[in-house]
Amino acid sequence: MNNFPLISIGITTYNRVEMVSDLINKFLNQEYFNIEILLGNDYQDKLLTNESLNIYDKRLKIFNHQHNLGELNNLNFLLEKSNGTYFTWHFDDDSINSLFLKSVSLAIVDNSFPKCILTNFEYIYNNEPIKNRDFKIEKINHLSGIKIFNLYTERKIHLCSLAGVYDTNYLKSLGGVKRLSSGHMALYSEYLLIVQLSNLDKIIYLDHPLVYNRIHDGGFSANSKDYILFREAGFNLVKESIDLLVNQNSNNFKPANLTYLLDISLSNFVVRSSINPAKNYKSFINYIKDFENLFNNSRYILIKDNCFCSLKTSRKKYYKFYIKSLIKHTFGPTQLRILREILNYK
Repeated sequence: MNNFPLISIGITTYNRVEMVSDLINKFLNQEYFNIEILLGNDYQDKLLTNESLNIYDKRLKIFNHQHNLGELNNLNFLLEKSNGTYFTWHFDDDSINSLFLKSVSLAIVDNSFPKCILTNFEYIYNNEPIKNRDFKIEKINHLSGIKIFNLYTERKIHLCSLAGVYDTNYLKSLGGVKRLSSGHMALYSEYLLIVQLSNLDKIIYLDHPLVYNRIHDGGFSANSKDYILFREAGFNLVKESIDLLVNQNSNNFKPANLTYLLDISLSNFVVRSSINPAKNYKSFINYIKDFENLFNNSRYILIKDNCFCSLKTSRKKYYKFYIKSLIKHTFGPTQLRILREILNYK
């Protein structure tokens, strides 16, 4: 095992002692031992200790923050504190396959220590138990970064970029998790990271679900109604992605695949803002106009046609969503006026 690198595992947590204890133990109980686990606790009302977690392994390092750093700053704090040659992020409510570390470490050593290893993942819901399927990785996929981006945006592969395993120095050179909104969460940062990886010549992709992303009522994505933050993050995601991909001027870049990121931005905004359609529909119209102005920039001639076509399709689709939301509410003069404005703008 002398050739196998130290892997740093950064875990963010906020008042989920049982879940995070389970995740830590899943890492500690794997066959691969050369790891350090960095736990960043953002919940000041309950300090975490070896005793409270009932975990006494020296590979676990606990950081109880004196004030709430917020998810994004916590993620980057853990990256800066890492000592490993490789680094990966995980969240307290997610989980991993029992072969995660073994599979990833073999991929590192057998492929000349690449800068990035990504894996497939599965969703789990609420308290659904983990289905740990044993498997043997018979084929290693060597893909370029732009190929990963194209396959991902075409929905041909699945991955959680923040749960990828990265050369630590390379990850730090990217700036860690990039901020796309003024909020404390890392909104859409995982999508931007996939775009940032697009200039790599080689990424190892393991097409097995080694990571489990939990969807539950206590999660941020299920509870956040702050559509303004999603609008801010979505616009910046699309803009920064265009800048990165256009500047690379790769022959393999497919402009049409940018529309996947555009649809993510619009759909998340619509779902949250349509809770009160009579109040928020103008924000949606202005959001569309923001993108129209962005795509009219002369620098983006390469992607202009594809993005405008996608924007037109999305606009029609989400107008229908708003109209249905309006009709569900008590229909009166105010809703009728708004409905006419939506149809006239369309």
